Amino acid sequence: MDEEIKSKAKSEVNSLFASLPIEIRGIIGFLLIFFLYMGGMQFISNKDNFNTNECWKLEYKNDRIFKFNTCNGEIIEIDPKTLKNKK
Repeated sequence: MDEEIKSKAKSEVNSLFASLPIEIRGIIGFLLIFFLYMGGMQFISNKDNFNTNECWKLEYKNDRIFKFNTCNGEIIEIDPKTLKNKK
């Protein structure tokens, strides 16, 4: 059943684009490639600038230290013995 729907949709799209003039098909193809390129560049630039250090917050509750990730909700308890003293 799904294959029938896919093949019918594909034939409808093909007939729609076949009825368009070649110039319009060229413009549509150019715009499609352009927007895919711009979206890819935007994704790459945002991926490089994402800083996970801004997500983490330390909190002290009930004589225990917790590290909260505000981006994904992860909570990690920190053992005070593993912390290094900084002067």
